[in-house]
Amino acid sequence: MLFRSSGFVIGFTFGAACGILTGRFPKLFIAIGGLLLFLRWTPVLALLPLTIRLGGLGEIPKVFLIAWSCFFVSWAYAHVALSKMDSAYVWWSNSLGLTLPQRIFKVYIPAVSPALIAAARVALAVAIIVVVAAEFGGTLQEGFFRDGLGYRISRAIETNRNDINIACILTFGFVGMALDFLLVQFV
Repeated sequence: MLFRSSGFVIGFTFGAACGILTGRFPKLFIAIGGLLLFLRWTPVLALLPLTIRLGGLGEIPKVFLIAWSCFFVSWAYAHVALSKMDSAYVWWSNSLGLTLPQRIFKVYIPAVSPALIAAARVALAVAIIVVVAAEFGGTLQEGFFRDGLGYRISRAIETNRNDINIACILTFGFVGMALDFLLVQFV
């Protein structure tokens, strides 16, 4: 589970960075926006069979799928927030002679931080959904955590064990609530 959380961090970080750049620089959005929009509307779960075929049942395909889904959620939020940002912030940062990194970290990110927090919360929810779907196929891990909750749900359905199914669903709910709480507390 810890390794899969890197998919969330990777996807959110790169998505927010890309959204900040495409939202602030319209020419960049014109150059790569069509491709990003096309990829954004490609269902992440449609990629599941291909990632299993190419990467097997290991953790790398799961991390990829989680990063993919989180990237586009955070990109969309950051892009819209930056493109709708008050032009006074841009004028103010330009008049002070701030460099681009200074503008990004001292002006743009603080100005759109509510949207970035919302993006992180939505991306976290999407990541949990993708984890469930990605684990339906199984896993190759060893030890106590070798079978993810998604895999346990699929096995519970196959063996008519509604008690296990409900326990796994409730566990996902509690884990999601805890992660959302931690995310809001530390941001």
